[in-house]
Amino acid sequence: MLLLLITCLVAACAFEFVNGFHDTANAVATVIYTNALRPWVAVVWSGFWNFIGVLTGGIAVAMGIVYLLPVESLVDQNVYHSIAMVGALIVAAIIWNLGTWYYGLPSSSSHALIGSILGVGIAFSLLPDSNSSAVNWSKALETGASLLISPIFGFSLTIIMMFLLKRFVRTKSIFREPHKRKPPPIWIRLILIATCTLVSYFHGSNDGQKGVGLIMLILIGIVPTHFALNQKLNPLDMRESLNNVELVMGKLNAGTMSQADRQLLTDIRTQTNTLDQIFAGKTDVKQLPQATRFEIRKAILLIHNKSKKLVSSEKVPLSTADRKVFDSSIAQMRTFTDYAPGKCP
Repeated sequence: MLLLLITCLVAACAFEFVNGFHDTANAVATVIYTNALRPWVAVVWSGFWNFIGVLTGGIAVAMGIVYLLPVESLVDQNVYHSIAMVGALIVAAIIWNLGTWYYGLPSSSSHALIGSILGVGIAFSLLPDSNSSAVNWSKALETGASLLISPIFGFSLTIIMMFLLKRFVRTKSIFREPHKRKPPPIWIRLILIATCTLVSYFHGSNDGQKGVGLIMLILIGIVPTHFALNQKLNPLDMRESLNNVELVMGKLNAGTMSQADRQLLTDIRTQTNTLDQIFAGKTDVKQLPQATRFEIRKAILLIHNKSKKLVSSEKVPLSTADRKVFDSSIAQMRTFTDYAPGKCP
């Protein structure tokens, strides 16, 4: 198992390496083409700001990658299923990246990784003992919309900026092909370096975080007892939030609900009861068996998944105050599952 874990982590690092020379070239293309920076200086500078972006970019994108998969696959404790999923998506993404790089096709590593994750999600649903949906389609549609809108936004903004430059900048030399050895005017050079820096930083905080999400998939899937929950937090501290969730759910009258909503409420209560049983009589985190950490993670994810569907139903009567308490309690419980080792949310 240790060998498989190391192999998967090395493969994830290989994907990040391929992602680096595949996508980051976009950040340095302009400063190299215009002679604003020497090639080796541009590459080192871009790599540095990519790294800063990964360190300071938070984990929202990383968790977005993790939760593209359906909750059922994330709480599947069959380690070999996890290894197969992670291995398949990494190899597929690397092959696509290398192929598009070799033929000079401007394809994004984000599309490769997200497409691979969706593929393994669909494959997971076809397993004989799997009853899950293929993909977390709500998250997939949200991600797909961002991938579609961002180039359109960039294209439109570039047209507007180019029009303004042509209209107000009188120096016509900046619109001509750059000299092969001569750098551009100092103010243009500074702008090019600044844009290279920003593109590199945001590439790190975005695509670099996808690598963090990929590594979290590996750690949670192969060694769930160690990485199922944030080691820096005490699971017993979520009991107040759990009590709030139970109080709000207790106010709902199952008799007035549809059959589907009643089933969701039953599922939520089953998972809250599971957590109650795990926490019963515990006063110190050392009293929690290590193996229960995955059960806690599973219960939290299922409570969030089921409650999100239940609370969004128009036929479920909840006051504004109860919804606020419920949402804040679920968000506090998710801090135990949404994390990356060595990073802060």
